[in-house]
Amino acid sequence: MKTILLLLVSFFLISCANGYAQTFDNRSLKEGQVIKVLVFSKNASKRSMYSIGSTLKIKTVQGQKIKGSLNYINDTMLIIAGQRILIKNIVSYYKSLSTCLVLGSASAVAGAGYIVLDAINNGINDRHPTTSAQTWIVGGSFLAAAAVLLPFKEVQRKTSVWRPKILNIDPLLY
Repeated sequence: MKTILLLLVSFFLISCANGYAQTFDNRSLKEGQVIKVLVFSKNASKRSMYSIGSTLKIKTVQGQKIKGSLNYINDTMLIIAGQRILIKNIVSYYKSLSTCLVLGSASAVAGAGYIVLDAINNGINDRHPTTSAQTWIVGGSFLAAAAVLLPFKEVQRKTSVWRPKILNIDPLLY
């Protein structure tokens, strides 16, 4: 039983490392039109790309956190949710890890649901106590996995390591 729970928790933690692909819809673009993209890059192989319409959360030099849709990209400035932000004033950005959010929420529901369903089942069958120690171990393990995973649903990445750049992308080459 312990090895199964250990493998399950290990699977949840390893799954959080998976990323998701970022794509652009270039069907509405005309020939010769250029896409401006905000790229946060750590090195040649690690990067996060945001185009106009993407949801972005950043922190500025003043400590202000801004979350919203990216409306405009210029060489030195962005507009997020109607606010102008200079690229040099961005201290960090927040990357969403949807795998951790989904797995953490699912394990929280599974753990609480397992405890509640076992209590209802034992109550209907007139068994006392309504929940056993095994029920609390299994349900608690799922709840503990949720408590470990949910803090990692969003990661702060500093611009001193992940440098912001504005790139022009030709949709025909992409």
